Amino acid sequence: TKPPPTTPTPTPTLTPTPIVTSTPTTPTPTGEALLFQDDFESYAVGSFPSAGGWELVFDGRGNQHQVIVDTTSYSGQRSLQLWGQAWWSAVAQRRFSSDANMIGYEQSIMISERNLNPQGTHFESTYFWNRNIGEWGRAWASLQFWHTDLSIRAENEVVLGTWTAGIWYRVRVVLDRQVNNYSVWINGELKGRDLALQNQDTNMIDAIALASAHPGVKVYHDDVSVFLIRKQTQ
Repeated sequence: TKPPPTTPTPTPTLTPTPIVTSTPTTPTPTGEALLFQDDFESYAVGSFPSAGGWELVFDGRGNQHQVIVDTTSYSGQRSLQLWGQAWWSAVAQRRFSSDANMIGYEQSIMISERNLNPQGTHFESTYFWNRNIGEWGRAWASLQFWHTDLSIRAENEVVLGTWTAGIWYRVRVVLDRQVNNYSVWINGELKGRDLALQNQDTNMIDAIALASAHPGVKVYHDDVSVFLIRKQTQ
């Protein structure tokens, strides 16, 4: 059986914000409005954050390894650990709904170690997703952390930077569904603009996915948000 790829070739305690299925009414001054955010602080260590709307789609090394931990975090004290294995990823999704032309996601990601000889998919990634398209789902606007050469790439293989094991990276992706391209910021710096998508049917997006892929190392995720951007009118 073909393994699931991770892309289509593949502090006070806060309660996670509920999924918003209609356009929020209070945008920030920049024109952004949150659809949801989660810092994973409100969940018990050792649990999976189902109470916040997260779903474990693929279980990697087993459900017992896809849990909240307090051993590392980008902010606060807790993060979500995912741990895949060769040919079988760990993938968690959080559904949302928006018909906005511009949507984006932010998260912090830390890859615990490098696998110099990975089997299957050679990179970790985060992406918009729809699990129900095809056998393994379909992804859009992915950001890929390659183990083979330590590059960070867009899904069209444009190199955006490099990464180091054990270091947290803050990533931001903005997708323009009118022109079907996306832009990427890493640690606050614009690294790629108007990047091509592999799949054009962005109206089918219904989730964000976090993963630990076939390289089989622990990947930590923190401070995840999905947002829309309203174009300002004069």
